[in-house]
Amino acid sequence: MVGSNTSQMRRHLLGCTSKKLQDATEKRQAAIPFKRVSSGNPFLTSGVGYSGERMREIIATAVMVHEYPFNVVEADIWMWAFEYANPEFRKVTHKTARSDCLKLFENEKKILKKQLESVSKISLTTDMWKSSHQVVEYIVIKGHFIDAGWNLQKRVLSFVKVPAPRRGIDVADAIHKCLKTWGIESKIFTVSVDNAAYNDLCLKYLRDNISLSRKLILDGALFHVR
Repeated sequence: MVGSNTSQMRRHLLGCTSKKLQDATEKRQAAIPFKRVSSGNPFLTSGVGYSGERMREIIATAVMVHEYPFNVVEADIWMWAFEYANPEFRKVTHKTARSDCLKLFENEKKILKKQLESVSKISLTTDMWKSSHQVVEYIVIKGHFIDAGWNLQKRVLSFVKVPAPRRGIDVADAIHKCLKTWGIESKIFTVSVDNAAYNDLCLKYLRDNISLSRKLILDGALFHVR
């Protein structure tokens, strides 16, 4: 390191082309993707009247995109506003909102699973996430791939609890189940993990399982990047 402050590092980051491309890519990635249009309301369809079912879908989308609690739909002001905009609107409960969110999730899952059928190679990244409200941790598995339009895509494929003490075989099992669920176990290109000690065993177990059904690139060589 040259110097005792971060000025040089800051100048490098400001001028780094790779960093700019990464930032631009991240900005294009929506937390929860849904159909968008260049302008106007994507939920409006010309010549189609009000639909209570469609309204519930929009509410469920808002709940997930903005990470609202399900009981937000029971807030009086919200409901009064919707009733004012359209007297045909009917209130929904938090149980209905939860059910609608799960239904929308399953529909989006089917769409993504269909999309992944045409993908030849998928890279995975994993991370551990700790809940601030529970004394538990979860493993998040993301898939990175190039779609038919040559656009880099990033999707959360799994979000599961891995109880402590975490062992490499437990994490490997969670990843392998994720691959089986999406039908992509034969399409894995790379798997990137953090430097937790159990991940060394995790990758070895995962490599051994996948290599039983297909030949891996470089025989599934493991690399450490510090």
